[in-house]
Amino acid sequence: ADSNKRQSKLIFNYINKFDIFYSYDQESKYNQKNKANFLLNEYGKNKFDYVGNSIKDISIWKNSNSSYYAGDYSFILKIIKFFFKKNQISNLGENNSISSYCYNLIKLVRVQQWVKNLMIFSPIMLANQINYINIKISLIGFFIFCLFSSFTYIINDILDLHTDRKKMILSERPLASYTLPLKDIFSILFFFFLLNCFLLFVFIDNLSIQFILISYFFFTLLYCLLLKKIFFLDILMLSLFLNYRVFFGSNLTNVDLSNNFILFLFFFFIFLGILKRVVEINNFYISEEYCNKKVFGRPYKKTDLQLLKSISLFAFVMSQIFCILFLTSKTTLSIYSNFYLPVFIILILILWSIRIIYLTFNGKINLDPISFSTKDTFSIISGLLILFLFLINFQ
Repeated sequence: ADSNKRQSKLIFNYINKFDIFYSYDQESKYNQKNKANFLLNEYGKNKFDYVGNSIKDISIWKNSNSSYYAGDYSFILKIIKFFFKKNQISNLGENNSISSYCYNLIKLVRVQQWVKNLMIFSPIMLANQINYINIKISLIGFFIFCLFSSFTYIINDILDLHTDRKKMILSERPLASYTLPLKDIFSILFFFFLLNCFLLFVFIDNLSIQFILISYFFFTLLYCLLLKKIFFLDILMLSLFLNYRVFFGSNLTNVDLSNNFILFLFFFFIFLGILKRVVEINNFYISEEYCNKKVFGRPYKKTDLQLLKSISLFAFVMSQIFCILFLTSKTTLSIYSNFYLPVFIILILILWSIRIIYLTFNGKINLDPISFSTKDTFSIISGLLILFLFLINFQ
């Protein structure tokens, strides 16, 4: 068995079907390097059956009577059969295809969360600075931030592995659900680390951009390790992370942000952050007996729901006040071809927010509001309408 003696003995005793067990570690004589020779000397050539799960087991299969593959992915079995043709290797159970492996990789880096990074384009859209150069710079910045955010998502999944496996929705993540081997995930993490280091210190030569990305990574790591466990401070951090994307886009294109717009973002992202926590609380509690227990990995209890809902409504009202002040300011109106365009944008945003509030408060959403919006028809249509209003204004 590829495990230490204690683990092997527990399995041996639990199944109670084997005559003897062997285990190995880095110090023992049964390590991977000598395992093939050990089995050959102990049982003889073609006098034992062997179940393996990697290419490393080829040396053992060469001397076994019957060979079985019990790995996770069928494409690895195809590679094994290509190099090893002495006898047939039977496939135990159902294995995932390479398409399934790629799908799990996409889930690991949370491609669906990249929609948040579209906020990088908001400064040039709101300032009517849409031109080829700004679009090109923002597009490059979008992909760079996607890589950085995916890197932090993988770190977060590793640090939250224990608590994610206890949650109904988060337990479906690739790491928590065992659909990706841990060694593969660390390899992917190392690849993202090297790629991000290259982008940060070789490709980017702007100090302010470097500072934003480094500080984003630092605060994300601090959030994963500590701040997510502190009441309400975790929500402020979620708001900060979303604001980082807008400030990143502003620095990329040298477009200044107005104070009203910054305050709108601050309160609106707090509003979304609180709704995210309300969804997590609704997902966690099944009955009143759990009302005094905290959500796994979070500083909230069911008794905090009413307070969070009240604060979210306050944050929503404040965000809309600053949104109105921003869109109706002289500076903003001077770049709009029609006064009614910002009015329509405000109405769509308010209507979308009220609907999200209703669905969240009534437990009809089991994802965070942004992830939900990427799959919700009404939200998609609302977003396209706002985009259309911007485009017809700036054409």
